[in-house]
Amino acid sequence: MTNTAKEVAKRAGVSPATVSRVFNNQSLVSQAIRQRVMQAAQQLDYAPRSANRHHIIALLIPDSQRHPYNGYIWSCTSALVDQIVTQGFSVQIIPTNVIHLLDQPNITGIISLVYDEEDWQDWPNDRHLPLVNINAQTPHIPNSVTVASDSVQGMQLAIKHLVDRGHKRIGMFTKGVSDTYCANYRQQAFKDVGIELGLSPSDLIIQHAITKSDHYEAIGKLVRHEVTAIICPGEDSGVIAAYILNLFNCLIPTNMSLISQEIQQMSEYYLPQHTTLKQDFTGMANQAINCLEQMIQNEKPSQEVLVPYTLIERETVRDLRVI
Repeated sequence: MTNTAKEVAKRAGVSPATVSRVFNNQSLVSQAIRQRVMQAAQQLDYAPRSANRHHIIALLIPDSQRHPYNGYIWSCTSALVDQIVTQGFSVQIIPTNVIHLLDQPNITGIISLVYDEEDWQDWPNDRHLPLVNINAQTPHIPNSVTVASDSVQGMQLAIKHLVDRGHKRIGMFTKGVSDTYCANYRQQAFKDVGIELGLSPSDLIIQHAITKSDHYEAIGKLVRHEVTAIICPGEDSGVIAAYILNLFNCLIPTNMSLISQEIQQMSEYYLPQHTTLKQDFTGMANQAINCLEQMIQNEKPSQEVLVPYTLIERETVRDLRVI
């Protein structure tokens, strides 16, 4: 009987995914673990049948005609491609309008940035490739898991930052496709964390805009509700909110505080510079690849892996305690 990566992993006290990394010469493995794996492989007379370079990961992205690409898609795609290649895999980017390309025989797994549930309606029952969703869920698809930014932890950072500076009535502006995993998760986290931190439910106001024409009404309603701060999840939501507030002659941060989502090499150049929540795209990419490797090795990873946000303090939050 031929020994497998699982037997080597068990002998070395590591996961099969780590064995794969060792034999693909990835730099993420310490020298001590590498030696332990190689020793176990030698004892079991194990030789890998293939290397990661023969494995193609499909990176599934939205159809740009239906969902124009924004800062989130570019940032996440860039981090994923960088990490997939760094870890020794090949990558093929596939938009959902040519989703049939997933059925090529050399595709060994999928990492998806698709967030609109309509795009999953025609998923065939005989497509059994392991699937890792980024900031989305597909519970109806077997062999799929989720890697997401931790919205509860992110809202704790943002709302506490505002509450500590005297804000007692806070709004949230979200936009795009409604009733998605990400939108629902963020909105629920906003409510739960706000109440946890002592705010009344009536002082936590959410406005969601589905189309571009809805943006003005959504921001206008938050202003009329007399919130003193707006949290804007979504990499381009903050700049939209800032533009509309300026049209309303509502100055940031004098009349309204704003916490947006970090856009690399942009948020720090807005005037004023935006205080932001930053998603760890590299961290999510590494977690996604790790989950995919585990599924390729027939392991069962966690159904949901959460990656923390970072709060970057700049100039768009006013301290209401200072007169």
